[in-house]
Amino acid sequence: MLRKAMLFPIIFICQFVFALAAENQTLTDVVKTKLGKVQGFTVTAESGFKTDVFLGIPFAQPPVGQLRFEKPRAAQPWNGVLATTEFAKVCTSVVSFLAWGGNFSDDCLYLNIYAPHIKKNKKYPVVVFIFAGGYKSGSARSFRDYNDITEHFISKGIVAAIIQYRVGIWGFSALENSSLKGNLGYWDQTLSLKWIHENIRKFGGDPDRVTAFGGSAGGTSVAALNLSPHSRKLFSQAVELSGSTWAEWALGDRVLEVTRDLLYQLGCNATSGAAAKQCLKDASNDELTAAFNRMPVKYTINYITFGPRVDGDYFPKDIVELIKDAPRKPTYCGCNEEESMLWTVLANGNSSSTGLGGLMIPKANQTTYGEANFVTTVEKLVATSEKFGSGASEVRDKVIDFYLNHGTENDVKNSTFYLRKYTQLVSDLQFNVPSWDIELQNCRVGTPNSTGSYHKITPWLASVPLRKSLPV
Repeated sequence: MLRKAMLFPIIFICQFVFALAAENQTLTDVVKTKLGKVQGFTVTAESGFKTDVFLGIPFAQPPVGQLRFEKPRAAQPWNGVLATTEFAKVCTSVVSFLAWGGNFSDDCLYLNIYAPHIKKNKKYPVVVFIFAGGYKSGSARSFRDYNDITEHFISKGIVAAIIQYRVGIWGFSALENSSLKGNLGYWDQTLSLKWIHENIRKFGGDPDRVTAFGGSAGGTSVAALNLSPHSRKLFSQAVELSGSTWAEWALGDRVLEVTRDLLYQLGCNATSGAAAKQCLKDASNDELTAAFNRMPVKYTINYITFGPRVDGDYFPKDIVELIKDAPRKPTYCGCNEEESMLWTVLANGNSSSTGLGGLMIPKANQTTYGEANFVTTVEKLVATSEKFGSGASEVRDKVIDFYLNHGTENDVKNSTFYLRKYTQLVSDLQFNVPSWDIELQNCRVGTPNSTGSYHKITPWLASVPLRKSLPV
């Protein structure tokens, strides 16, 4: 059966399903950060290991009112002891996918810390998790099973920090001729890393041994943080799963077009400059969401609407130049063989409600999907005259031959076969090829002092239990 053979997307490998064990909680000692005192709670895992948990520590001022659509500002100091015992609200999104039951709010720039209860004289290494969600959704609540995070990380002598950042319209809108250049979500991530660098010692962590870790949009976020001069010195190692800044969906100026479309749907008179930015600020979240839902769905390999771009600010140079400038550090990159299956055949709902663009094959059409459908996909997504001019037909034939005519003699060319080939094509375009390309770029600029990078494409099987499938 197709499902048994499918490879599970990495987007879920890096997301844990967490549950609160309230009966095992006691309050932690008060921890004094540079901005104020915090107090969390201690949980005991099934193994007996104790973890100190701090939820909802503010690292930025709430981006509300006139701070909406602005770069984040460092949080203000507070008096007394801040109770950090509940998850912060989820950053506002047009979709609930990966919100994990949290309520939306613009006031969402908080981080969580998990640390060994018993502190040693020697500081622990730190891992900073950046959530997935296609830059349109996600939250730190995805890491909420204290037993699992204790088993995989904390019990092994690691301090974990999970950050939140603005997503979608609120995190990546961009305008021409405006101070809203885009990448606000990346600025949020950078400010959180600065907070971690300045305060993690208080939780037993070593600021000089920080690994940034992410999957999918979290993986491309780590790659971006690795390149930007504003953030690349704030951590020493990187794990970039299922994402590459070389991917079309991870970096591009399409966001300028979709922000203009959003302004049109809002009825704003201006489409660039300060007036357009103010129109976004004045719109309510309900108005922004309704305007987004009126925007047409486009059939494109770049399923991200509001995403990162080279803005001349967070990314002051093009990516190739930033790769040359970036310090060499240990980096692990990896993908799944059929990464895009999540939105080609597994997604439920329609393209608009899922935010997956036109890539999803509705379940009603999957049993009849055949060679003609695959050929149409190649013609519309890959071998276009806009990209290849008069050579589009030759590219079309080569792509079709590569995917359809180089299998095994046991291949049965039915709907399952063609759906798999469609998924492999989209996976290669979105993940595998960009991931390899960026690693080749890294190799080309390697120096004698380079520590190297490691790349792997892994067949994660759907039958493997989720919580046991993440290598430590």
